[in-house]
Amino acid sequence: MTVNEYGTGCPVAYYFSNRADETIFKLFFSQMKSKVGVIEPEVFMCNDAPAYYNAWSIVMGDVPHRLLCIWHVDRNWRKHLCKIKRRAEKKFLVYKTLRVLLQITSVDEFKTCQDQVINDLLKDEDTHAFGIYFKDSYSKRSEVWAYCYRLKKGINTNMYLESFHKVLKHYLEGKKCQRLDKIINSVMKINRDIILKRLIKISKNVMTSKEKKICESHTRGESITTSSI
Repeated sequence: MTVNEYGTGCPVAYYFSNRADETIFKLFFSQMKSKVGVIEPEVFMCNDAPAYYNAWSIVMGDVPHRLLCIWHVDRNWRKHLCKIKRRAEKKFLVYKTLRVLLQITSVDEFKTCQDQVINDLLKDEDTHAFGIYFKDSYSKRSEVWAYCYRLKKGINTNMYLESFHKVLKHYLEGKKCQRLDKIINSVMKINRDIILKRLIKISKNVMTSKEKKICESHTRGESITTSSI
C-alpha cells in the first residue's frame, strides 16, 4: 500500500494464497521487484510473524527501521485478555490502560508508565498471567509498537491498512468470504472506485495534501508580526 497525492492510502499490489510462509512471501516480493525494481523504504511495517520481514530482506534488502502494525498489536492484546480472571470490567480497564500507554508520545513518560503498568499487572492475582505475557512479549521491544518511538519516522498512526481493512469489509458486506472469485471481484471494485475518486478530484482541481500544507504554512507565516521576526 502507498499514499497518493491526496493523502489517501492506495493498495498497489495484492497476493492471494492458502499459505502464509516465507517461501510464498519471497515469491510475491520477487514479482514486485520484477515490475518496479528494488524498493528501499526507511520503515518496514508488518505483523509479528518473522516470515514477512525475512522474505523482504532477502529480496529487497534490509530496512533501517522495523515496526509492528498497531492493528495487529491491538488484536493480540484483545485476544490474550482471556488470561485475566473474573470480571469483564477488569479486562476492559486493562485494555484501555494499554491503549493509553500505546499512545503516549514522550519516551520518558512512556518508560515510567510502562514500568508502573507492569508492576500493577503482576501484583494483582487476577492480571498476573496477562502481566507476564505483556512483559515477555512487548515490554522488551517497545520501540517497535509504542507511538513515542515512531513520531519522526513519518508513520501515520491512523493506519492506512486498518482503514483499507474497513473498506474491504464494507465491500464484502461484513461477511467472511472464502470464495476467491468473490474476493477478487470486491478488490477490483475497490480499485475501480479509488481510481474514479482520484480522477474526480483531479478534474475539480482539488488541492493535494502537500498543497494544503503549503497554503496553511503560508497563512501562518503571514500572521507573524514584524517584531517576532
